[in-house]
Amino acid sequence: MILKKNITPAEFDKLIQAESINCASIYYPICPNYPFNQSEEEAAKHFQSIIELLQLEMQSQGLCSSTILNIISLLTPLTQASFFKEQHEWIGKTLVVFSDEIHVNCYLVDKKLEPYAHITNNYYVLPLFELLNTPKKVRTRKRVATSALTIDSLDKIIPLAFEKKIETLCLSLKNSVYGVYDEINKTVLIDNYISYHNMSLFNLAAIATYLNGGKVSIIEEDAMIHAELR
Repeated sequence: MILKKNITPAEFDKLIQAESINCASIYYPICPNYPFNQSEEEAAKHFQSIIELLQLEMQSQGLCSSTILNIISLLTPLTQASFFKEQHEWIGKTLVVFSDEIHVNCYLVDKKLEPYAHITNNYYVLPLFELLNTPKKVRTRKRVATSALTIDSLDKIIPLAFEKKIETLCLSLKNSVYGVYDEINKTVLIDNYISYHNMSLFNLAAIATYLNGGKVSIIEEDAMIHAELR
């Protein structure tokens, strides 16, 4: 298993354009306490517990058994003690893993990110926008939404992102809003759960904005999102 140091812009672009539908995303911050003051075996065992929880999530959602097997098989090498032989040099960083049924990519990013381990309909890359230096374009801007997260704000922002109309999107990582977007009818459906059928709608808005030439900025406010038009 190859562990890459950080994520290049080219690799990031490849991740967000992946056409996979069953996408496992894992963010595993390396803290200076347990299990990283333990042996390689203990560290590997702790990470294995994360994989087991992800497997239970997929099973509870009714994901096809062969799909689950394919994903878990790709993740299994990460539960070996040898993978954690340099763990003490990882303190303060985050192990980031993306896997579908065919490919798995592992990165060690130079920042402590919030833990996350779920299967959704696209890769959860939202925290990684903090690590990118995307160019900021100078244009006349118009505020389209500045409010606590509501369905109305997402209803406006996501279609605009797909229509290449957002110059700058500012949003928080502190959200748990999942659902799907119907690009044909330009409608957003909010779910009250995380599933391989849906995705983080903030994540979707960020990806669509970025792919269409806009800038994505992460802000500290709880569950906030606003966009500036071109």
